[in-house]
Amino acid sequence: MESKNPETKSYTWSQKSPAIFYRLDYWLISNNLCDYVQSTDITPAVKTDHAAIDLCISDIVDEVKGPGMWKLNVSLLDDEDSVKDLEQNLPKWNQEGEELLDKRGFWDWIKYNIRMHAIRFSNEKAKQRNENKKLLQNDYEKATRIYENDPSDINRARVEEIKGKLEMMYNKKNRRNYHMRQSSVA
Repeated sequence: MESKNPETKSYTWSQKSPAIFYRLDYWLISNNLCDYVQSTDITPAVKTDHAAIDLCISDIVDEVKGPGMWKLNVSLLDDEDSVKDLEQNLPKWNQEGEELLDKRGFWDWIKYNIRMHAIRFSNEKAKQRNENKKLLQNDYEKATRIYENDPSDINRARVEEIKGKLEMMYNKKNRRNYHMRQSSVA
């Protein structure tokens, strides 16, 4: 970070009382890789007194992935908006499927539409969660920078407030992931 951002004052470790800030953590890389470093940053992290160090390296080839296997995210059945949207669309899908003479074809048509609905709805929810997380993370970073420059009680309280919101968001995500793993095991 120092070689890429020599004017930036940012710290990887801090203590609340008394307010102390240090750069304790580093990424050490070969000189051969320095040209591939696109950006570096120190990002405040939750559940630790150390900040995360981001190191973005270019020219990494992305793997091409296939569509994989789809499973219904059953938590959508607890989401009022998802259920309401499903209830509104089901009569339309029923009507469109009546053209199919085969009952199996009709059933596949209904399942197809439910799947497309679930995928679209899940993607929208994930996008919304990611946007909220980014906004909160940005607020946390700004508040941390302000606190590093002015370690007052008010600034510390703001950092702790935002950190608590981020921790709740991560805990919620961990619970969702746990339940998804449990349902796939069963």
